[in-house]
Amino acid sequence: MLNFLRYELANLRGATLGWALAVAMFACVYVAFYPSLPPEMTQLDLSQIELYQAIGSFNMSTFENYVASTILLFMAVIAVVFGITIGTHALAGEEEDGTLELLVTLPLTRAQVVLVKGIAILLSIFAVLVLAGAGLTLLFITMRDQIQTDLTPWQLFQVVLNAWPLTSAFAMFGLWMGAYLPSRKLASGAAIGLFLASFLGNNLAGMVEGLAGIEKYSLFHYYNVSVEVFTEGVAASDVLTLVGALLAFWLLAGLAFQRRNLTAAAWPWQRVGSKTR
Repeated sequence: MLNFLRYELANLRGATLGWALAVAMFACVYVAFYPSLPPEMTQLDLSQIELYQAIGSFNMSTFENYVASTILLFMAVIAVVFGITIGTHALAGEEEDGTLELLVTLPLTRAQVVLVKGIAILLSIFAVLVLAGAGLTLLFITMRDQIQTDLTPWQLFQVVLNAWPLTSAFAMFGLWMGAYLPSRKLASGAAIGLFLASFLGNNLAGMVEGLAGIEKYSLFHYYNVSVEVFTEGVAASDVLTLVGALLAFWLLAGLAFQRRNLTAAAWPWQRVGSKTR
C-alpha cells in the first residue's frame, strides 16, 4: 500500500504544483493590488447590496475585511475546483483512460484502492494550500510596511489552511460520484452541481425568505470568511461537520467501488446483482 501511495502522489505532483501556483498567484495579485487602492475604494462596503450578497460579501474598509471577503472566499472556490478535478479523476478518469482495470489486478482490495486514493487526494489538497499560503505570506511580509493592519503572517497563513476541510469534502464527493456514476463527465457534473448549490444556496438563504434555513445544508456554510476568523479562529463544530462530510463521502465511494463493474459504464441500478470485475 505504501508503494501505491507513493505512486499516486507522484501522479498528482504536477497537478499539485500547478494548482498551488495558480492559487498563490491569484491571492498575491489581490494583496499586491491593495496598497494602490484609492481611498474611496477602501471605504466601500458592498456586503449590503443584494447582487453582491449572491456571490459573496465584499468589504474593503480594512485589510482584514478585504482579505476575508475576497481572497479567502475565492481562494477556496479555486481550491474546490481543484479538489473536484482530482476527486472525479481518481476512479472515473482512470477507468476512461484504461488504467483502472490494470490497477485492480494488483494485490490490493478495492477498499484499499479507495483508501489510498483518498489519502493521496487529501495530501495533495493540503500541499496546494500550504504552498499557496506560504507564497501569500511571504508577499505579505515584504509588503507589510505598506499596509495598515494588525494581521500577523501566521494568522494569514493559518486561515488559508482553513479551506482544507471544505475542499476535501468536495473532493471526496467527487471521488464518490466517480465510483457511483458511469462516467467522469457525469461525476464532474454532479460535483459541480453540489458546488454551485452550496455556494449560491448559502449566500441566497439570507436574502430570500423562502430559502431561510437551507444554509445549514450547504458545505460553504461551515467555511468562515468573516473578519472574525482572524481573531476567533475557526469553530471546531464547523471543522467537525466538514470532516464528517468528507469521511461519509469517502466511505460511500468505497462502498460504490466495491460494486462497480469496470469498463461497463453502467448506471447504479443496472449493476444490481451483476458480477464486478
